[in-house]
Amino acid sequence: MKITYKITGVDYDFDSKINSHLENVLDKNLVKNFASLFYINKNNSKNIVLAATCDGVGTKIIPLLKYKMFKTIANDLVAMNFNDLATKGAHPLFFLDYIANNNIAVEDLKTFLSELNNILKKYNCKLIGGETSQMKDIIKKNIFDVCGFVVGYSITGGNNIKPIEQNDILIGLKSNGIHSNGFTLIRKLYEKKQLSQTEFIETLKPTYIYINQILELFKLNIIKNVANITGGGLCGNISRIIPNGLKASISKNIILNNMDDIFTKLINIIGEKEAFNVFNMGIGMVLVIDKSNYDIVKKICNKYRPIMIGEVIKDDKNCNFCFK
Repeated sequence: MKITYKITGVDYDFDSKINSHLENVLDKNLVKNFASLFYINKNNSKNIVLAATCDGVGTKIIPLLKYKMFKTIANDLVAMNFNDLATKGAHPLFFLDYIANNNIAVEDLKTFLSELNNILKKYNCKLIGGETSQMKDIIKKNIFDVCGFVVGYSITGGNNIKPIEQNDILIGLKSNGIHSNGFTLIRKLYEKKQLSQTEFIETLKPTYIYINQILELFKLNIIKNVANITGGGLCGNISRIIPNGLKASISKNIILNNMDDIFTKLINIIGEKEAFNVFNMGIGMVLVIDKSNYDIVKKICNKYRPIMIGEVIKDDKNCNFCFK
């Protein structure tokens, strides 16, 4: 029997039920895909729009701690939050962290916090505090879990974003491998010796942080929408940004022909459908743009090897996504 994400204990049906409940509880005008917005109207002047996200590193933190890869933990914590923030054209202002630990050495925590602060400084984002909690009845020995919270301001002010239209194109920015999703499954495959030591270490590469390039494109009013490809893969995340009446038609062959070897190995082990449902398959971010702006995107995002992976077409079945 093939190992699947659900068999390892991660159930997307559970997530869907929680998300459906939250949709009935939260303010739909503020809670958006990937990052939420907050509008401040001061003295009847133009709106100041803040954006906020909260995310962690997931179970990737377990092998990262084992190999004392504290810089990667810090990088991925920032990446998971900043990449979500970027989807709203928001520049990060300040960051807080929550650390739950059991018996972690003080020096290790100090190293992590220093690395976190150093990475945030590169983006002019302030680490202004957080909480460190000793949770010995909950967290396993020699493990800590960390969650990040970031607030930024929208450089677009929530305005001037052109609507997605039929014949717009979808541009994929390359990922740095697995990034920080699907590691409960990755760890299980390694435990069952279906991934080699070399392949497992390859999955621990730091997550790309795309925010600088995304913000530059927002300033040029080129981006119509952005999807951060994390848990749920391409279908689950792209579907969130395509309006009703349209759908993203994605070329699976382009994805397969441009992905890293680790994804080919995963397809051989767990099957293509499961791999596409769980992993980013080599695409870390997807931008929706007018096709006339493709050359500008290629120039600004050259570091991430942009490729056109699909187009927006009319949707008669209200599915928002398909492979062609």
